[in-house]
Amino acid sequence: MTDAGTAGPLRRRRLLQVAGAGVSGLALGGTTAGRGRDSRASLTLENQESNGDSFAVASVSTEVEADLYIIEDAFGQDSFFGETHLPAGTDREGFTVELRTPIERTQTVVGFIMADDTVIAKDRCYVAVGESLDEIGVRFIEADRDSGFNYPYYLFVPSTSGFDDAPVLVQPNNTGTATDDFEKHRKRAELVVEKGTARQLSERLNVPLVVPVFPRPRSEPVDSSHYVHQLDRDTLAIDDGDLERVDRQLLRMVDDATRRLSDSGRSFSGQLMLNGFSASGNFVDRFTVLHPDRVSSVTAGGLNGMAILPLEEAKDRTLNYHVGIADVEELTGDPVDLEALDEELQAATDEPLDLPETEAASSNEQTGPTQSRVRE
Repeated sequence: MTDAGTAGPLRRRRLLQVAGAGVSGLALGGTTAGRGRDSRASLTLENQESNGDSFAVASVSTEVEADLYIIEDAFGQDSFFGETHLPAGTDREGFTVELRTPIERTQTVVGFIMADDTVIAKDRCYVAVGESLDEIGVRFIEADRDSGFNYPYYLFVPSTSGFDDAPVLVQPNNTGTATDDFEKHRKRAELVVEKGTARQLSERLNVPLVVPVFPRPRSEPVDSSHYVHQLDRDTLAIDDGDLERVDRQLLRMVDDATRRLSDSGRSFSGQLMLNGFSASGNFVDRFTVLHPDRVSSVTAGGLNGMAILPLEEAKDRTLNYHVGIADVEELTGDPVDLEALDEELQAATDEPLDLPETEAASSNEQTGPTQSRVRE
């Protein structure tokens, strides 16, 4: 048996490197890992409540001698919570692993089975420490026209505890293609809230996460020239129907989410922390120019040279939305609040966005320049 608790830092780091390949590609809760990957083993974890000292395993089996490791799932953190040896022929259900290092906060936890330095099965789940699963986790919120949003959204609540006047983290959905099949857009949004970078950010910062489920139609209700997931000019110009002003619909989703969470005793600032990559990066970049008073920070990656300029003209050329802001008031009825926009510190880099491999692969996007703004 390989003892991760007593192994040196290099050994633990090697175990994490091996385990990391594909771990973030798993959905949360009750997902069987190993099928289609290695038929010698399988592992099923389920979302659970814990005192932090023990960890429940729903089922595990292995044909070969192996070890089961329980680790933290957060931006490469090397927290090993515990491990147990699995003799060849193990086939167990509903057992508990006593942890070497306690799980001190509610978070996503990864389990993986390793044999001969190869991961042969893995899974992940959400562990609630000192709180109820009924009050945290992922929720699917149906569209509510009376509340101002015509499409559903996902809400992830990492914990019922946290600081006052908290912002809400928002990552717009990005399907990667135009389609009239709304279910495809929903599934891609679900992928973001279940395993995306924004999910990890939400957990680490302990702020709620909102992921809208906006369509990117091919023909209905608008044609594919409307790149909804980029919040492009054609999209912003829609003046009737379900897709009218999706930027304002997103604000109403966030308002709805904070109302739902008010019963937990937490207070919220009404501010948005925006995160996006590629098309969703363009969305949050442009959204910030439209609503700077509601944005506390924005991180936009993979903009491919299309960052919006807070200018009306340059070199005697008029810069209309979404290149610039010359006609924003004509399109929306409101001018750009340049003073509010100027209150944000801005930084841009041409270095690629360092996304986890599975995040980039799952979104069919290439890395590109990253732009960040943080309100002072």
